[in-house]
Amino acid sequence: MTNPAFADNTTLELCETLVAMRKKLRRLEKDPGTRRTMLAATTATYVRDLAAEIEQRPDLEQIQRRLNTTREGVLVEPGQIWRDRDKRMYGRLLKILAVEYGIATVQSPSGGTWTRISVARMRPISTGFDLVR
Repeated sequence: MTNPAFADNTTLELCETLVAMRKKLRRLEKDPGTRRTMLAATTATYVRDLAAEIEQRPDLEQIQRRLNTTREGVLVEPGQIWRDRDKRMYGRLLKILAVEYGIATVQSPSGGTWTRISVARMRPISTGFDLVR
């Protein structure tokens, strides 16, 4: 049964909201002053309910494919290697660990720290990325 609170929204809108709310939740969890507040608990519950609602949507796979595809039509998938085009990061390579709702979790192939970047940034501009393999 779908949640009536999310009934008027499309799957794409819900996915975009989920990405924003997860980002907000990460900020709340990092801040020791708000980690155990009612706001953090309410946000965590909302994110959990929203994720459950999205998983029940029949068009989720289609939306995921659309969100995880660059403007040039390249589907970003785990295991791919991308090169950073930023002059300040000359030669930096990134391996895709996971992609969900248009956000890629990446790590250097040598196993350094991981970070998240938007699939929308993965395009051949001066501060973008190139697909290596």
